[in-house]
Amino acid sequence: MVAALLIDKMLINKRAIKGWCETFFVDSIIIANDNIAENEMRSMQLTLEMPKGIKVAIKGIQFAVELLSDSICDELHTLLIVDKPSDALYMLERVQGISNVIVGHYEQHSLNGKKRLLDYLWADLEEYEDFKKLTTLFPESKYQISAEQESVCLKNLLLL
Repeated sequence: MVAALLIDKMLINKRAIKGWCETFFVDSIIIANDNIAENEMRSMQLTLEMPKGIKVAIKGIQFAVELLSDSICDELHTLLIVDKPSDALYMLERVQGISNVIVGHYEQHSLNGKKRLLDYLWADLEEYEDFKKLTTLFPESKYQISAEQESVCLKNLLLL
């Protein structure tokens, strides 16, 4: 079971991940990212940032879908992490049983062409459209930097 799908540009923020794991009773994390899956050094770095006792897999997008479709994942409470809304859409269209969708830290180093929606939420037109599609597929999607902070309904935020 995918307890939550988190869209976060940072992928891993040790403190934030710990909060999400506690909130959703997560026992496994899958980072679905083609670039990171191919970069052994970055994969190792991210694995070291994970809370103790949590199973971690860093996989390409398609392999993550296959892994989550395996019945072995039914018994797990998984936090699925992607770094862009297009990857989240891909996952939502192919993976059954995603319980929560959260947009966390989504800010670029280069803000050219980006519109500020909230402090840590910037999007260009394509990302904005993907976020809108996301709220169509999963209307309860929310923006929340960490488990400790209050959430904002993403659909309402996009109407601003």
